[in-house]
Amino acid sequence: MNQAPSPTLLTFTTAPIEIAYYYERDNGSPIIIHHIEDGTNNELYSQAPGGTPAAITIDGTNKLGLTYTTQSVTIPHFHLISSPANPIVTFGNTPVEVTYKYKR
Repeated sequence: MNQAPSPTLLTFTTAPIEIAYYYERDNGSPIIIHHIEDGTNNELYSQAPGGTPAAITIDGTNKLGLTYTTQSVTIPHFHLISSPANPIVTFGNTPVEVTYKYKR
């Protein structure tokens, strides 16, 4: 719970009393997506045009238990040869790594 309502002590009356509780989802660990060249650990994809290729990290803040659908990307001069059996992953208590492999 993010914050307890105020006042927390109530007196019963003949009028209805409304109490609101606010909850925040717990943090999950990140999801890390790799787009690598087959036979190497070379990352091929950059989120910023002209940037350095690197794994994509999806932040897990306030996402524990939620799902995320990963997907392949188009990389010039490469074609996809391997992808996860299930591209839908769940934010959990430990980081999840997903790898897509490409070949020239």
